[in-house]
Amino acid sequence: MQHALTSLKASDSSIESLNILFVCGSSDGSNWLIEAAVRLKRTHRVSFVLPAPGSMVELIQSHGMKVEIFSLDVGYLPESFDRLAKNVDLLATYIRENRYDVVQYCLYPATVVARLASFKAGVPVRMQWTMGPYYMDSWPIRLVEAFTCWMDTTIVATSECIKRQYRSIAYPGSQLPVCHVGYDHRHFDPEAIDRKAVRKWLKSQYDVPLEAPLVAMISRFYPPLPDSPFVPRHLRGRSSKSFDQLIQAVPLVLKAVPGAYFLLVGGAWGEESKALIDQLKRLCCELEIEQRVIFTGHVDNVNEINKAIDVLVQCSSTENECGTAVQAQMMERPVVATDIGALNETVTNGTTGFLVKEYDLAGLARHIVDLLNDEDMRLRMGKEGRRRMLEKYTLAVTIPIQEKLYLLKRNHRNGTTDSSVSPWRKLATKAATFMVNQSLCCPYYGLLLKNERLKIKYRLSAFWGNTIARWRVRLGLHRY
Repeated sequence: MQHALTSLKASDSSIESLNILFVCGSSDGSNWLIEAAVRLKRTHRVSFVLPAPGSMVELIQSHGMKVEIFSLDVGYLPESFDRLAKNVDLLATYIRENRYDVVQYCLYPATVVARLASFKAGVPVRMQWTMGPYYMDSWPIRLVEAFTCWMDTTIVATSECIKRQYRSIAYPGSQLPVCHVGYDHRHFDPEAIDRKAVRKWLKSQYDVPLEAPLVAMISRFYPPLPDSPFVPRHLRGRSSKSFDQLIQAVPLVLKAVPGAYFLLVGGAWGEESKALIDQLKRLCCELEIEQRVIFTGHVDNVNEINKAIDVLVQCSSTENECGTAVQAQMMERPVVATDIGALNETVTNGTTGFLVKEYDLAGLARHIVDLLNDEDMRLRMGKEGRRRMLEKYTLAVTIPIQEKLYLLKRNHRNGTTDSSVSPWRKLATKAATFMVNQSLCCPYYGLLLKNERLKIKYRLSAFWGNTIARWRVRLGLHRY
């Protein structure tokens, strides 16, 4: 795979124009996906499918890209298979009518519907863009992936952490290229922002002294996760962003740096998040630090705030590479983060920041204090962090990788690199294609056989499920 990718040209002129569809499981946020689509639009025809109206719709349309709303709901119980089959059929018809060359999907549950629909429609390149380890930590979703991920022509891991997760379910490493989420580096120029002007703005808005040491955590306030089998056990009842860790460490920091201030930057994610914010504010009052911890709410000038602060803190319960940490390092700011998920790939411990164990409040406070008291260390780590982020996390790096994968997989489908495929694998693939074309959907423990006159539901025992999985690995179906 790596050799094939290297042999392809990286320039836009060498890539043929393709018809690309992005299927996203969220209608809000996900600006990183729109930025990538805008860059791809220079060469290709790009459109979107979203699960509901939201803030992304207007933004996508403002860039001249088409967006459609489809139900991407997935029911995991037998009585909901009819709904799943209907959603798959509708999306497959839309994909077939528009003759897409590439369907790229991300975020559950859209991944399941888009995977089945694009496979049924016979799309040459069916690519899952994995966004975080959270999903694979849930055993039902892990089982869904084990049964259906072979339908993807490739799975693009956005971190080495995710690559290891898919390797653990026997997905071949050669089919798991790593392509990080890229950002437009032109938006992250630390020299273009006047730090003093931003500090004056913070003084006028939040009464932060101009020369005060300043620490920030930037993230939406996500509500606690429900008690559901689709949520990893260790995360049930907890928010994915642990603002409380930083708040509990604040008194320890203030003992060593009495003049420090702390910004919690981000808006609520739904009504349940407002209750979480109120709870965190009460915690600040109990610790008598409400004058030093400032809840800014949603802001649009995140880059300016990154320029104004001295240290960024990212306390998470589950995390991929964390766009906030990447962007702060692009703005030459050191990061102190919990050693969770793929954060240890974004933050190099002792070089671009520090990593601490989850709820190690003493360690978190110690590293924040060390950075606040050592300006030379902050500058050195900030410079190195920016250099490393520009090497891996910019659109100038990630878009050529995506385009190479599109062309490589499309050529493979057209037979230009198909000489190594065994006859057994070809036969198995044809059989699977027939099953999906007859609307045979397999979320994880049931099958729905649907045709014009007959609907039969089969419930598979654990024995037959394991037997099918073993034979699928032997036949190479998971590699397509």
